[in-house]
Amino acid sequence: MQHHKKPVDNFSSALTDTLRNRYGKVPSAAFFMNEFNIRAYGTKFISRETARKWLKGLALPKASALQILVDWLNINPVSVFAMTDPKDSESTHTDQDNVRAWHERRSSDQLALEALESVAPRIAVLDLQGKIILVNQAWRNMAFANSNDGGKHLCEGVNYLTLCDEITTFDKVFSQSMAKGIREVIANVKTHYSLKYPCYTPKERRWYTVQVTSYSNADGRYVIVYHETFGELEDNSL
Repeated sequence: MQHHKKPVDNFSSALTDTLRNRYGKVPSAAFFMNEFNIRAYGTKFISRETARKWLKGLALPKASALQILVDWLNINPVSVFAMTDPKDSESTHTDQDNVRAWHERRSSDQLALEALESVAPRIAVLDLQGKIILVNQAWRNMAFANSNDGGKHLCEGVNYLTLCDEITTFDKVFSQSMAKGIREVIANVKTHYSLKYPCYTPKERRWYTVQVTSYSNADGRYVIVYHETFGELEDNSL
């Protein structure tokens, strides 16, 4: 008769093996707690007791915590619920279901990201404070082509609202309108905002349109900023 491992056993084995490969041994619960909490952006810190339970196979992490472990240790999330018995009556079913849902969403997100990278419009995803958390390749190409710092001031980690607020050139009116529209979408005053604006660069003179909307998933609500070419800019267009 085949013996089925419990989800917590699978996870503990995968975690301790990964830690052993990285550090040469399984670290203490205190060390593991500190290293996890250093990386725990956007989720709750864990206690030493929680760290001990994960290492000993007494508890499963929540989906948000598993994301940190995947990014930090490259732990395989499939190992958390592989080889489990459907008839297992342990109280870990809820956590296991959450991890399954996370893994399915992660696969779906990866597919969406690949699609995002393949399209021509410039797209950025913002958090509700206006910080850029993701851009597609078209946005990144534009940023690198039109800046002297490798595009860093237009990509991940930068607050897009602050950037719009600080523009003082002839684009000021358009950037202020854009910032106002983004804030209205963030505040749910509007579900959609659009603006037509001119763009001057050393390589082009064109009209663009920007569309702003938002979406929600299990991790929260986000804002999408979508720039697309509208047409050639004539000298007397303004």
